[in-house]
Amino acid sequence: MSSIFSIINRRQVLILGWIIVCLVGAYLRINNLDSNPIHADEATGAHILGKTLEKDPYSFNPKHFHGPMLQIVTAPIARLRGENNWQELTKVSLRMSPVIAGLLLIVTPLFFTYQLGRYGALISAAFISSSPLLVYYNRIYIHESLLTLFGLLSLASIFKLYSKPSIINGFITGTFIGLMLSTKVTVSISIIAWVVSFMSCFFIPKVSTPKPLRVYVKPLLFSIFSCITICTFVYTNGFHNLSGFLDACLTFFLYEPRDGHEKVWYYYFNNLIWPKHALGVWWTEITVIILIITTVILSRINKCPNKDLYIVLIASVIHLFIYSSIPYKTPWLIMLPWAHLCLVTGSIDYVLAKSKTLIRVGIYTLIVFALAYQTKQSLYAISNLSNHSSNPYAYVPTTRDGQNIGKWLNQITALSSSSSNHSVAVIGSDYWPLPWYLRNLESVGYWTEISPTTKDYPIIFSMPGSVNKCDSLLLSSHVKLPRSLRSKFPIILYLRNDYWERWMSTQSE
Repeated sequence: MSSIFSIINRRQVLILGWIIVCLVGAYLRINNLDSNPIHADEATGAHILGKTLEKDPYSFNPKHFHGPMLQIVTAPIARLRGENNWQELTKVSLRMSPVIAGLLLIVTPLFFTYQLGRYGALISAAFISSSPLLVYYNRIYIHESLLTLFGLLSLASIFKLYSKPSIINGFITGTFIGLMLSTKVTVSISIIAWVVSFMSCFFIPKVSTPKPLRVYVKPLLFSIFSCITICTFVYTNGFHNLSGFLDACLTFFLYEPRDGHEKVWYYYFNNLIWPKHALGVWWTEITVIILIITTVILSRINKCPNKDLYIVLIASVIHLFIYSSIPYKTPWLIMLPWAHLCLVTGSIDYVLAKSKTLIRVGIYTLIVFALAYQTKQSLYAISNLSNHSSNPYAYVPTTRDGQNIGKWLNQITALSSSSSNHSVAVIGSDYWPLPWYLRNLESVGYWTEISPTTKDYPIIFSMPGSVNKCDSLLLSSHVKLPRSLRSKFPIILYLRNDYWERWMSTQSE
């Protein structure tokens, strides 16, 4: 009877634990979702989504665009909220798809219960739920949240295929990898990492598998078939534009990363792990690494190696090595590798049963402290300082001033007695997310260089590289007003004198 009560109590603890983890994760991802100014990458993605909502055929650009999956899953959300074009889109509608992906990501460790154990899966979910990196970018309209979700589901299906090679498991695995390929081309890095890590199981002593390689041939063929089918359907708009599949293949060879994101090889280590003090808090997720190292050491001391732990660890190391070797780096690129590492933390439960009581108490204390401190960092990261340049998770953030530009210009144009259509000129390049804030104005044009006719525009924005030329042409007819668009990226607003005088007269009144 006591054993029955013990089982019931353990089940209740697990259920309560999952409820708490999911509620905390949901709060961190949903609370004040629209407070952070829209990021440049969000604005460009919103512009593509706006065309989709307006029934324009999706045109995939293999040189600059990612896969269409983000637009596909976001469009129904926007339509349900009554937003059917670029002008009507809101930040909440955009960000709901990565939020949903983030919430589903929290429960993905349930698919690894066989590898981690029930409590281990809960520990992994808790680290995913509270990770500042994952929380911060689950609230931003970019592809990586979907890629991370599909990535862990792909890994779970690969484990299933590895242990039970069958046609159905091969088909499921290919489907999830196809969804990854339909989201972003960096899936190639994950495929390399997974192939190498699972192939190692056939050659590393004590990690080898009794199954011969030939039993995997047919399931792998079905994986490839389902993967290609999913990608073809997505990239060709339901087989309506067959050239889309060719473009999807070409993007692996033609994609051109934007300049200005080159970083040193240890950028991710410094950004995520090395402790940094800013905004009144120490930023680091080093406890994930400490817990993984502790797991490896204890598994060797207690002679209870977890084969699956080493598979995921090898895949994580390969991910990190490749991403660190590539000069182009942004914080969100490391989301999937970091989710791998958060998943590995649950392996600690595998070795605790054979550890001494004092060690178990110490480890549980470390886990509680780590989760509490990660949650604290996440709360700081998504607060009113979410776009602060000292926030280590805020990458090229949009300033609050940039967020207010559109509202102020609407007030200016409403006051003007001019019969013109309040045309706006934007001079220079690298102006996103400015188009998001100007989208409700009547007429906005974008030019890389200034021309004599630019003087006729009542409202002119100049990017930093064009300020000197704009000064020469406009200072006699326009008022020069410094503005800020992104962190360390000042821009100049030139407002024609009659508009400025009208505005100032209303302020004095």
